[in-house]
Amino acid sequence: MTSEVLIMNQEGVALAADSATTSSMMYSGNGKNTPSPKIFESTDKIIPLPKCHHIAFMFSGSADWMGLPWETIVKLYGYQLGSKVIANVQGYADDFLTFLSKLMQKIPEEAQNAYFETMVESYFRFVRDFALSEKDSEKFDKSRITKVVSKSIKEREGKWKKAEFSTGMGEDQLEEVKKRFEMTIWDAYRSTFGDLSLSKDDSRRLAYIAACLCVKNSNQLWVPKLSDVIIAGYGSQDIFPSYVCLEISAPVIGRLRCCQTEEGSIDFEKRSLISPFCYAIDDARCFLGGVHPEYLDAMEFIMKETLSKFVASAEKILLDSMKISEFKTIGKELRKEGKEILKAEIEVLTSYEIAHFFSPVNDNIAILPKEEMAKFAEFLVSLSSMRQRYSTSDVSVSGPIDVAVITKADGVVWYRRKCRMEPLVDAQRADYPAESNGIDESVTAIKPFPINQTSVLGFNAQGVRRSR
Repeated sequence: MTSEVLIMNQEGVALAADSATTSSMMYSGNGKNTPSPKIFESTDKIIPLPKCHHIAFMFSGSADWMGLPWETIVKLYGYQLGSKVIANVQGYADDFLTFLSKLMQKIPEEAQNAYFETMVESYFRFVRDFALSEKDSEKFDKSRITKVVSKSIKEREGKWKKAEFSTGMGEDQLEEVKKRFEMTIWDAYRSTFGDLSLSKDDSRRLAYIAACLCVKNSNQLWVPKLSDVIIAGYGSQDIFPSYVCLEISAPVIGRLRCCQTEEGSIDFEKRSLISPFCYAIDDARCFLGGVHPEYLDAMEFIMKETLSKFVASAEKILLDSMKISEFKTIGKELRKEGKEILKAEIEVLTSYEIAHFFSPVNDNIAILPKEEMAKFAEFLVSLSSMRQRYSTSDVSVSGPIDVAVITKADGVVWYRRKCRMEPLVDAQRADYPAESNGIDESVTAIKPFPINQTSVLGFNAQGVRRSR
């Protein structure tokens, strides 16, 4: 997994990311394939464009896209751009997706089909596991399990029907996916739900959901994905920085499924912005808000349960002293009033959190020099790493933290970057010209991470999936 942070003010934008990569290899032993996860701490997750472009890419999720490392893809995109500078960051995002759509044509159809099969199986398992995640579900008999799973499938179908189609997708593409991958969907259905007596309507709903995974946006729904791509910096016409976050999945039926999940910009009124990603989200919220989000969720749940118990007790008392018709009317009013009170109290707590924790920090970020922004971004990423290292959770955020700063005047400047080569190799490399075919190291200054770390060679063999 990954911990990444983006901080912006009117002076520039700071990007910080850890270096951990998790590779899940399938190890064959005793006739069985078992996952053998490996963690490497040498991945570059911040990749700048050539020097004439004041733009950097930051990636999370998979370390590659259909077998192509993201660093290679960005460098190829840089070759194509050359000295062509685009007006704004949104323009770079649109142009990058156009480039990716052309690159997609080189990916074999077999690879696209294999990804679809994996994606559908993963999502079907998620649907089943989520439906059975409630308390005491392990005690359910098969009939109860079938009923619970069927209800969950129906609810998810309703949510997917409300989801919007991705750009260039529609009902025709949805039907094409259902028709082309009918047997693949059926195999995933049998392997996941074969022990349950689901109805034909449920199998039809699952086929519809499987097709939606490829043609609809999933901002509000969990879905297996490849990568999130953050594009940040300045276009040629921008005077303040901005960023765009894209969710990119593998192509299916020769089309790229992607959606824009976030965007943010600085202007004369909005003078600062903090956007954490992946593991950094909860830890940054905890630091900035004073309370961990999970604690807030637990507190809200307890308040709702307390209110429900109070209403139930009140109804029991009232039932002994009034007519049934009067009791039903008052009980209904009690529930309604209770929900309004709870909603108001939560809003008060949220307002307090913003006023006393978020706002003071946000106001100070607006006046931070670029060096201080870089330090703060690095600190927020380090929170995730330290929390995992000294708690019982698995350590998946680790390694050196890379930090880059982008300004209108200097472009992309490395504030901190891990050493990827021995000093002697770096010295020999310095004898070569900095630029080649319009591509250079895309940095104005390099401040190496103060640890002499030899790079770990990456690989992408069959059966290997790297994720950030």
